Amino acid sequence: MGLFFVPALARALPPAERRGPVGSGRTAALAALAPSVVLFVVTMAGGGLVTFLPIERPDGALATAALLLFGITGALTRWRAGLLADRWGSRRLLPLSLLVAAAGLVVVGAGLGRSDAWVLVGAAVFGAGFGAVQNLTLLSAFARAGEGGTTSASAMWNASFDAGTAAGALVLGMVAAAIGLSWTYVLVAALLAAAVPLASAAARVAVRS
Repeated sequence: MGLFFVPALARALPPAERRGPVGSGRTAALAALAPSVVLFVVTMAGGGLVTFLPIERPDGALATAALLLFGITGALTRWRAGLLADRWGSRRLLPLSLLVAAAGLVVVGAGLGRSDAWVLVGAAVFGAGFGAVQNLTLLSAFARAGEGGTTSASAMWNASFDAGTAAGALVLGMVAAAIGLSWTYVLVAALLAAAVPLASAAARVAVRS
C-alpha cells in the first residue's frame, strides 16, 4: 500500500535529497552486507521459534510463556546492547551475543518433550542474544556504510530482518518435518555458531572504520 505514496513523496523531496553520488547506495549496501547476513541468520532462528513452538506445544501455556520471555529479554538486550557497545565495542559483543542465542536455542531444543523449564530458560536466553544481535548488527551496518550511507544500510538491514524471519517460518518447517523440531533447533544453533567468525569480522571492520 505504501507504494502508492512513493511518487508524492519523491516530488516533495528537494532535488538534492533525491539523488546521492553515483554508486553510493550500492556501496553502502555492500558495506552493510556482512552484519546483515548475521542478522538474517539470527532472525531465521527467531522466525522458526515463533512459528513452530506453538505448533509443537498446542496446549498454549508453555508456548505463550516462552514467547513472552523471548520478547521481554529481547527487548531488554536490544535496549542495553548499544550502551555496552559504547563501552566495550561490538568486536566482542556481537560474536558473544550470537553464541548466547545459539546456546539458548540448544536449550529449547533439548527441553522439548523433556522439561518445560528448559524451554522457558532457553527461550529467555535465546531472546537475550537475539535482541543484542539486532542492535549490534545495525550499529555495525551504519559504521561500515559511513554517514552518507545510512539510508541504504538501513534498507539492507531491514530487508535481511524480514527475509530471515520469513525463511525461518518456511525453511525450518520443512527441516522439522524431516528430523523433528528439537533437532531442527539444534541444527540452527550450530548455524548460528558457524556464523561467529563472520560476526567477528563484521564488527572488527566496524571498529576500525
